Amino acid sequence: MKSPARMAGRPAQASLPKRPQVQDKINQKYLAKLIEDTESAIDNFNLALLEVEKGNVSPQIINELFRLVHTIKGSAGLVGAARVESIAHSMENILAALRDKKAEPSDQVISLLFAGIDAVKDVIDIYK
Repeated sequence: MKSPARMAGRPAQASLPKRPQVQDKINQKYLAKLIEDTESAIDNFNLALLEVEKGNVSPQIINELFRLVHTIKGSAGLVGAARVESIAHSMENILAALRDKKAEPSDQVISLLFAGIDAVKDVIDIYK
């Protein structure tokens, strides 16, 4: 599932901060499972983030978003997908700030999260 920005054919309004280059060390034995699980998590993440974008912000939705990204990060780390792990780590930090009420789900924050999940999808597509 593509994010709303990508479906409209426009780039997301915000971008994730630049992080140092990381090198993947993919364990090919588990790559297919990582791709499958991550694609499912991306779809669920986009659906939940659309709810936030509509103004349906609740601790349950923020926790679900955090859980999905945390799972993506952990799975990527186990398989050696360092690029996905790095992006998910940045997204997890944003979601932790939302969860801990240190940030508000502004349009910019939502765009940043959509940009992050799009970046995860782009890297997963490269792995295919």
